[in-house]
Amino acid sequence: MPRSQATQYTFSVLLLLASCAGFLLIGCSRQPVVEHNNLHLVASLRTACSAQNETWLLGVERAVVKRFDEGAMSETERDEFTRLIALAKSGDWQSAESACFSWEKAQLSRTRAAPDEDSHSHSHDHLHTHASEVGK
Repeated sequence: MPRSQATQYTFSVLLLLASCAGFLLIGCSRQPVVEHNNLHLVASLRTACSAQNETWLLGVERAVVKRFDEGAMSETERDEFTRLIALAKSGDWQSAESACFSWEKAQLSRTRAAPDEDSHSHSHDHLHTHASEVGK
């Protein structure tokens, strides 16, 4: 094989390996998906951290334990909440708040299971009004 072809082949293999490594790192560093019925807890945790309010923090911690014990939260979600709560408890409120914000932001384009119908206390039937019924 001529030298230029060998160099091009080596470069191509290295580029492929670097790309694979990059995809692995990106894929492995993604924030955990939060199920729809647990999203409010991320916001509550961020609020507790921004206010540096230990009472609110403990409230979120109790809610996370309850949701997990009820089977309404995955182990991955619980582990991330536990990590962020521990960060706040250590006194690094700012880093905990920043991590909560990043976790919240990461949920915007995520696919997740549809919310439980039982979690709604109201009907959406009023949203399906036909134009002929308006003003009656």
